[in-house]
Amino acid sequence: MATMQSLSMVGFTLSKLLTRILLGCLLLLALLSFLLLDFKPSVQNSYPVTPETALLAETFGSRLKGRALQQQHLYITLQESQALIAIGQRAFPKVQAEASMTADRATLALSYPLLAGALHLNVQASLVPEEQGDWLERVQLGSVSIPGSWVLRVLSWQASRMLGSDEVAHLIYAVEQVQLEPNRVRFRFAIPDNLKGGLRSGLPLQRFLHHEPDRTEAYLQQLQAHYLQHKSQELSSYLSVVFHAAYVHSEQAEVSAVLENQAALLALGAFFGPVHFDWLLADGHKLVLTRPGTGEVQLAGRFDLQQHFVYSAVIKALTNRELGLLAGEMKELLDTNPGRSGFSFVDLLADKAGLRFAELALQSEDSAKNLQAFFLQPRDDSDLLPEFESLHEGIQYEQFLSYYVDLDSAAYQKRLALIQQKLGAMPLYRGKD
Repeated sequence: MATMQSLSMVGFTLSKLLTRILLGCLLLLALLSFLLLDFKPSVQNSYPVTPETALLAETFGSRLKGRALQQQHLYITLQESQALIAIGQRAFPKVQAEASMTADRATLALSYPLLAGALHLNVQASLVPEEQGDWLERVQLGSVSIPGSWVLRVLSWQASRMLGSDEVAHLIYAVEQVQLEPNRVRFRFAIPDNLKGGLRSGLPLQRFLHHEPDRTEAYLQQLQAHYLQHKSQELSSYLSVVFHAAYVHSEQAEVSAVLENQAALLALGAFFGPVHFDWLLADGHKLVLTRPGTGEVQLAGRFDLQQHFVYSAVIKALTNRELGLLAGEMKELLDTNPGRSGFSFVDLLADKAGLRFAELALQSEDSAKNLQAFFLQPRDDSDLLPEFESLHEGIQYEQFLSYYVDLDSAAYQKRLALIQQKLGAMPLYRGKD
């Protein structure tokens, strides 16, 4: 009896202890929510995405790519920062952001809704004109103010852990001086010579891919063999080769159809994309590729549509987001400028088709197998892209501004709805044969 009473007391004590721990965790969570979250967003702002937006982003991107390493300095204007925010908001619609610049402070504020908009995470970062690493003054999370030096340490540690190298950490601390003007921020930095080569070749993105490079290379070899043997000019011919092979391998080896499809999509990117897409393959691969020449493989009789389709599908496979459409929209907005081909809704049709294709290839095992089975029958390019004669092309800058204004206008959204309707009428994109 005494033993039973002792066990009962121990059980009661443990129960009280666990209850107190649970209550303590709940109180801590409530306190953190009170400190870090707000009932209202600190930012309620939306920048429109127009041809000017794309041009500003391109200008900054060119400066970042072309001169930053050689000249050891980089500046960004207020207009350029607002353009980048507008593009970011289109990629992540829930995020609201705003930038401001004065002669003594540059501020970036973000708001993100949580719990269906009942609470908001408000973040504000402030840059000040300082030297020797003290340029990030503070980061405000709700009502909690964090010293900028702490934030930089955490960012450098996290970047080093994710990338498996200290390159990004060194870059963060390479900033030697920040100069502020009313509408511009200039960074001066000193990048060690041993890092410059790595920056030119890009970050180790392979680390972020959850795929088997050997499978990607196997599909790439099949694409090359098909090209060398048949010189096929239709994209559908190459899709049939790799997804038929993916079907056979998935069935015989009893492996994930989703992972096989991902490898097939990345192989398409490495085969039809620029040479620097080779980072999709395994490190140290020795495969020497013979790729089709420019314009040789087309979609619906057009090389540009093949490129739009493949690039969008590969971006979807890499990010699992519709960033391919955003990239396509930015490219079309840039094309409205003088001397370029003009905005094309036909190109966007190919972008959307590539995104939908990749979505069906990757969203579930059943969907992946259905897409593989679609290519067990002979297919041609008309199975990939609907007719597009009714879609407008060659829209110039003034035409776009006068009729469509920006990417959120009703006129523009109506055109996107028409594209979606055309794709939805096709058996492939309905997921049915």
